[in-house]
Amino acid sequence: MPVEAAALDFAPATEADIDLLAEMNAGLSRDEGASIAGEPHSFFAERMAGLLAGEYDALLFRDGEAVVGYVLYRRHEGYLHVRQYFIVEGYRRQGLGLGCFERLRREVFPPELEIGLEVMLSNPRGEAFWRAVGFTPLHTAMRMPPLQP
Repeated sequence: MPVEAAALDFAPATEADIDLLAEMNAGLSRDEGASIAGEPHSFFAERMAGLLAGEYDALLFRDGEAVVGYVLYRRHEGYLHVRQYFIVEGYRRQGLGLGCFERLRREVFPPELEIGLEVMLSNPRGEAFWRAVGFTPLHTAMRMPPLQP
């Protein structure tokens, strides 16, 4: 039976949720085709613990006891930065991604702040999703690997 975004609970993530967040972050990295996708669970757990101990907040999207996704975000230089946004695979294609984001805008995020995020070039499905939500491209970030000795 499909789950409605309006029926979900948004619960602040705590230190006890680090392993679950790390697992979902690893899934997000695989979906994005990120270079870190093959890292071990401990990498994602340490990374998530550091982010939550710093400036970031995370909310879990819960359907009863089941966690169906999460958002990791922070206030940054006059706007709200969404660093990670993820819906668990079995709950996708039901409108939850869009529905949860609309709820975040109405119920959680300060309405006066612009929202920014990055989408990896290796993630065209993610880019299509964020365009459908209402985001428009702002710039292209580029990197050059270090010289090898």
